[in-house]
Amino acid sequence: MGFKIVSTPAGRYFRNPVGEISFARIVQTLSDGQLLVGFVWFSDEENAAGYTSIASNDVVGGRAGIVWVRKIDEGCARGILPSARFAELLDIEMAEQFGHIAVESVQRIESLSRLRTLAKTVSSRL
Repeated sequence: MGFKIVSTPAGRYFRNPVGEISFARIVQTLSDGQLLVGFVWFSDEENAAGYTSIASNDVVGGRAGIVWVRKIDEGCARGILPSARFAELLDIEMAEQFGHIAVESVQRIESLSRLRTLAKTVSSRL
């Protein structure tokens, strides 16, 4: 009997892309504005996708991250590209405490490392 070492568990997108990624804000709508929860990100080139919480909203962002990662990986389990799963997530109703994707915030960044740096410094209030 042999063992095969894999870098990513089956049914889960790769979590450590090295190249450019697309990302968008996840926000909660409040009576006095919006609260940034975290970021959802993806790369079709590396079959990678995931969630990054922001440091200034760690409690809310951490809880939301559990739900977002599960929802993201449902696309991998079905064999679709990360960008296709991202498009589906735009239409999925989530409980407000987990936020929603701010469609107008989609942009590119040079690496996941840069997004994580941004997540450490950005304010939770928009």
